[in-house]
Amino acid sequence: MSSLPSPIKLWYNMAMYRYENVQKGRLREFHQIGLELIGSDSYSADVETILIGKRIFETLGMKEIKVNLNSIGCPKCRGEYQKVLKEFIGKNLNDYCDTCKARFEKNPMRILDCKEKRCKELNEGAPKMLDYLCDECKIHFENVKEALKLQGVQFYIDSSIVRGLDYYTKTVFEFIDDKTGLTVLGGGRYDALVEELGGVRTPAVGFAMGVERLMEMFEEVNSGKLAQKTPDIYILSVGEKENYKALQIAEELRDKNVYVERDILGRSFKAQLKYADKIKAKKLLVIGEEEVASGIAKIKNMETGEEAQVKLQSNDILEKIL
Repeated sequence: MSSLPSPIKLWYNMAMYRYENVQKGRLREFHQIGLELIGSDSYSADVETILIGKRIFETLGMKEIKVNLNSIGCPKCRGEYQKVLKEFIGKNLNDYCDTCKARFEKNPMRILDCKEKRCKELNEGAPKMLDYLCDECKIHFENVKEALKLQGVQFYIDSSIVRGLDYYTKTVFEFIDDKTGLTVLGGGRYDALVEELGGVRTPAVGFAMGVERLMEMFEEVNSGKLAQKTPDIYILSVGEKENYKALQIAEELRDKNVYVERDILGRSFKAQLKYADKIKAKKLLVIGEEEVASGIAKIKNMETGEEAQVKLQSNDILEKIL
């Protein structure tokens, strides 16, 4: 992809696996939607990525989602901070959980992200990475915050956000469900990852969210508001020639993004009529022997009962549907 125009914008939706205890909203096999913006080291890329996340939740009607931000700096300023942090944690290291003890030497910053109650208590008063940012990282983070403010985005600074993977740099963020406190989207900048995997140094930023947790929350928020999509038109036909014509028109309308249903079970005229009513089709087009011969049919508004003549051509039928 290094030869493609930069920045490269990608998204994915796929199955993921993790080995840990199963709990509500956290499964061993789960599905994840992710977004990656590769090739820009500008704060604008961070902002655009965060705004996409915000737009997703707004579109889904999930308004009780808050945005938490932090900056974990770059290797240059993080080295100094980790020394200070290890001094703070080291005084009580024996009281931390085994996972935190294992992280102490490799990446003490991840101890700040521990969800164990005891560890959270021990982390109170810990030095903040924001106080140790180098000038470049500080300016980058200030620009992110200012741009989000200009877009009317309300966010909160959370110095405990470090994300669970060691390759993150500078901006990190989480979208939190205010009601449950659960993280529903997490991401950040990872400027060193491509190089670490064998490529040239390539700045990047992205996020990921779990589909199962997202669906669970969406259904809860939109309970009673969801309506099944109904067909724009049902094409009723009986007989081979008539079925061929119905199929042709159905496919042409589908090419124009019209939701079309037609019979594929060999139902009688009466049974099809009943079925069209049951699935709440908005319009009904009847194609019989006479209609095929003349090229003219009747289209009926199923709600009002009004009928109109229409040519058996997709463009003419489309006008009556819209």
